Amino acid sequence: MKIKEAEIRENIAEYIKTLDPNLKVVAQEHYIKMPNGRTAYVDILAKDEFGCFTLIELKKSEIVTEKKWNNSYWK
Repeated sequence: MKIKEAEIRENIAEYIKTLDPNLKVVAQEHYIKMPNGRTAYVDILAKDEFGCFTLIELKKSEIVTEKKWNNSYWK
């Protein structure tokens, strides 16, 4: 059985308190603008009790993760 990234994202968002009881999901698939002007989507944007954000990015392949990060942020 193959699980889709969307299913993983929804399950993590639903049970985020198991990762950290102080996190609250702000958004899923949240649009952000990178410092270099490019745009990206964060799978889960959460906030803690101090107002600090936590970004959760899901990938099912190490190759895709490394390539996407390098292409979207560092260039």
